[in-house]
Amino acid sequence: MPREDAWCFEQAKLLGRHLGERTNADFVLGLVAESTSTLCSELPRTAIELPDNEAMSPQRAWERELARMRAEAEVRCESHFRRGPEPRPHVEPLLWPEQPEAVDRQLRELSRELVGREVDFGRALEAFFSADGWRRLGYATAAQYARERLGTSLSSVKAKRRLVKRLGQLRFLADAVDRGELGYEAARLVAEVATGATVEAWVTRATERTLRHLREEIDSAELLARWSESTAVLPPSEADVRRVQDLERDVLTGQMSAPSPPPPSASVSPAKVTLHLRVNASTARDFRHWEAIYLRHRGAPLRGTTFLRFACELFIDTWLPRPPEVEYSHIYQRDLHRCQSPCCGRRDVTPHHLRFRSHGGDDSEENLTSLCTWCHLEGIHGGQISAAPPASNIRWSFGRSAHTVVEGRRRVRTSAPCPTLDAART
Repeated sequence: MPREDAWCFEQAKLLGRHLGERTNADFVLGLVAESTSTLCSELPRTAIELPDNEAMSPQRAWERELARMRAEAEVRCESHFRRGPEPRPHVEPLLWPEQPEAVDRQLRELSRELVGREVDFGRALEAFFSADGWRRLGYATAAQYARERLGTSLSSVKAKRRLVKRLGQLRFLADAVDRGELGYEAARLVAEVATGATVEAWVTRATERTLRHLREEIDSAELLARWSESTAVLPPSEADVRRVQDLERDVLTGQMSAPSPPPPSASVSPAKVTLHLRVNASTARDFRHWEAIYLRHRGAPLRGTTFLRFACELFIDTWLPRPPEVEYSHIYQRDLHRCQSPCCGRRDVTPHHLRFRSHGGDDSEENLTSLCTWCHLEGIHGGQISAAPPASNIRWSFGRSAHTVVEGRRRVRTSAPCPTLDAART
């Protein structure tokens, strides 16, 4: 697609992330929904051709027949597996101490053990499914085995198998998990973006970030990598993170009406770029269907652009935040309408004076930050969280014993390196 249209897509995707649509599948579904409703209202009824399911290609008919056969096969197989619940092995109940600090230590030990079990579970799943174990046991589908035998979803099984495959390819990451430096979720995030050449840098970055900041930096790094010559996704610098935040701020405030992509490192800017997206099959079919309608009738009253550009601009026009001018709105815009706690990210923000006004704090920008209702009232004023100025580099302390300390974006101290920090980071 044209380079400018791809950049418009990046802007719309940033807005979609602001609205909570983190995956490409969810975001493209939103694009299709917006473009469908607008095309139906702007084009004459005779121009809209609803998809004729009966006249679709033989592939569609085969997909429906395959789904019917799988459903029938699962019903037939279920009759062979209907039996009473299997007896559970006897497990001695845990004896919990009374002091919360002792309970916390025990929980961290159990969580460390749980991370190892999750990895072992993934390795067993990989061996079983690679050998078609579900078919050998007489199940109709892999999904039926996961659902009926393991009590989980097939997508969860795939995620665990994906992680253990990546751990086998990235030995440095596997060692970090074994040493307890990273938890399950942090390892999963790093595994999706790291390569053999970048894994050490990403593991180091993951140990210095909360999960929220790690996700943000991976998103930023992937966006910047798509607009450079390098195929490797490297941990972003502070300047790179600010660059993406500035872009998101411009999108949210409506200042990106004329998309202008960042210059590539090459001397000659390519006219077209390629975007690789994984979406649901039904979303892809609907997108192509409405794209064909748009291309036949583009022009007045439609915009004479590509269908993707048309859909992205509609999405931005429809969902662009238009907050009323209220006190401290400039602080909310600076903070991207997100709670600034490194362990949160909610959007029901309120202003907080880092140095309390009762202690002489003023209304300067470096003394104001955005916090959600819980972090503000229960966290700060409830004594669970402390935040020290300046706003550009807040020092956060979590827990009455300050078990986790974060300066700016860098986690500088914890009570002990342990994968259970993932629980605290979320």
